Amino acid sequence: MQTIDAYLRKGASLNRRGWPGVEIHFKFKPSSTNSDEENTKNADALFKFCCQKVTAFVSANAWDNPSVSLIQYQEKPGGMQFHDRYVLTNVGAIEFSVGLDAGKPNQVTSAKVKTSQQTNRYWYRFASSTADFRVLNQRKISPGP
Repeated sequence: MQTIDAYLRKGASLNRRGWPGVEIHFKFKPSSTNSDEENTKNADALFKFCCQKVTAFVSANAWDNPSVSLIQYQEKPGGMQFHDRYVLTNVGAIEFSVGLDAGKPNQVTSAKVKTSQQTNRYWYRFASSTADFRVLNQRKISPGP
């Protein structure tokens, strides 16, 4: 959550420029040893945990307009695998091939800035009706009372 916190804080500081908010997309990978019912329960628990963390952040750091949308996916059988992490915006994308957590001391990684064409291709993978991922849960969290 530290990296997500930092990203949201930066976005909030840019709100004077009309920052519209952010969408956080993440996947749930079902366990092959669990029943469908257990996997659904685990996916819902992960989503609830993420919503609680983001709601607490938004409440503690309220800003004028932006909201945070959480969207949880599951890969469709035979579809594209979702591994790398991306920050996708309306003006570009950055790819991280490792997690977005704080990491260990002295640990480094690289980030790759994507072209407009690549950004559009990645966005399509999530946004199109033929997407490789099935939406399990989604929620928009807005500042306010």
